[in-house]
Amino acid sequence: MSRVEFDDVLQVRLLVEGEAAERGALRLSDAEREHLALLSERMRTALGAADAKGCLDADEDFHRLLDAAAGPPTLPGLIETVWLKVGPISNRLFDEPCSAARLNDAHEDAAVALLRRAIERDLFVAAQTLRLHCRG
Repeated sequence: MSRVEFDDVLQVRLLVEGEAAERGALRLSDAEREHLALLSERMRTALGAADAKGCLDADEDFHRLLDAAAGPPTLPGLIETVWLKVGPISNRLFDEPCSAARLNDAHEDAAVALLRRAIERDLFVAAQTLRLHCRG
């Protein structure tokens, strides 16, 4: 894959996977949030054991769960298409130990952010009812 093609695929991934993550975060059940945290832990364990396959499997499961929560199959289908372009070189992530050590950082951040979003949604929903009882 040329750098130009890679950069183009990256831009598409940022657009569609970012959108899927935002939509999915709003629709995840508590059990799915817990599963994302478990997958992040599996990834951390695999990274600690230098298990590239285990890490990539957990990473793929993490993204698939979040993407599936985004809703109708069009968005996950688009994501699958661009994944197929990058998949063949994904093992190269482990060529640089410093880079590999940081692969799970964003997943852990996402798990925390999703929890925050769930709490914010909880507060917002309750506030809509309580607000009706306020003066003015």
